[in-house]
Amino acid sequence: MTEDSTFENEIAKKSKFNEMLKDVYKLCNQKKRSSENFPRESRFFGLVYQYILGLIQKAGMTDYIKVICDIYMNLSDATKIMLQDFDKGENGTGSMILLRVMDKREGYFFTKVLRRMRKILGLETNFSIILDIDNVEERTSGLDNFTGTESEFLPRLQMWNAAGNKQYRPSGYKDLEDLPVILIVCEKGKMGITYPKSLRYYDLRLRYATTAGVTRGAIEQDFGRACRYRLNYKDELPTILVSKMAYKKLHPRKTRSTISKENTTQGVFTLDPDYTKYMVPSTAKCVPSNDFDLIPYFNWKAGYKHSDLGNTTVFKNRYLLVGRPQIGKTGAFLHLAYLIWNHLQQPKHQGPAHEKAPEVIIENDDEEEYEEDFKDGIVVDYEGFGRYPIFSYIKSLTLTKP
Repeated sequence: MTEDSTFENEIAKKSKFNEMLKDVYKLCNQKKRSSENFPRESRFFGLVYQYILGLIQKAGMTDYIKVICDIYMNLSDATKIMLQDFDKGENGTGSMILLRVMDKREGYFFTKVLRRMRKILGLETNFSIILDIDNVEERTSGLDNFTGTESEFLPRLQMWNAAGNKQYRPSGYKDLEDLPVILIVCEKGKMGITYPKSLRYYDLRLRYATTAGVTRGAIEQDFGRACRYRLNYKDELPTILVSKMAYKKLHPRKTRSTISKENTTQGVFTLDPDYTKYMVPSTAKCVPSNDFDLIPYFNWKAGYKHSDLGNTTVFKNRYLLVGRPQIGKTGAFLHLAYLIWNHLQQPKHQGPAHEKAPEVIIENDDEEEYEEDFKDGIVVDYEGFGRYPIFSYIKSLTLTKP
């Protein structure tokens, strides 16, 4: 984990970039919006400029870089190093840069700018740029990009993962291993996701401009994206780029008072374990002293949105699965559910109440719709269309020519 001090200085309150951005806001008559959101938007546009400068530097246009830096901002060493070599592997291989943005608008804008710069600089075949937004309305995934704007890189994945099978499509982030890619994630859940071993940089500079309101659970899950096992002693683990405030919170400077008090808690342990809608202190707030000190959390109770609100019963069939980030908790949970399902002889229903549910038969008086099922001699077997798939039935099906 490292703080990009150059970037922080370039977006500081009295920096030339900040003054330039204020002038732009004045021209656009955005005075009210500027006063409310300016620190956040200054950080956002500052990082966009960092990536633009880094790509120009990557393309070898050093003279042009000097002109831009004199006008707007300096390119930080962290951005320069990150973008310089992430696509320099043999046979089109490289590493992943994971960038987290705050909302959809920023995600679309960032992706559009980077793809346009990639095209202008002639780097379209060097690396991929993927935007993955947890979009409930569209139910899309960033991996869909490989059949559209990023189709240039699909043959590589097909060759590496499926021996050249043209029908292959990546189904998860781990399928992007060794692909040089900038993966931009927005509003994406943190749990149950596995990233490829080629993840080399995790850019969190847009996050945690302030740690006010940040919980221990949220920040540990966020940083957990970069956690993985070291393959060998030469293996480089992901570098996390963080804001000044995040670095200060996680690596507090030692003072005389903290040195003299061995039990003084600092860093992430001082944060609330979760948001107040889920957990609230029942007594005077106290915090743990290390990772394994859970006793202080016994003094917290369920918040108004917690499933245990008002519960005083101990359920012996409930368990807590605990483990480090990216160690395989979700996989273990899903495999346990599968084993239980097999042990119960693969039931079709969720519980005894559902097994005794009355059968409902709906008569269809629409003759045209009924005739449609027999069109071209194709008979639809509605018995296979239950709530849960019948795997033996699916295996028995044969393909029909269209």
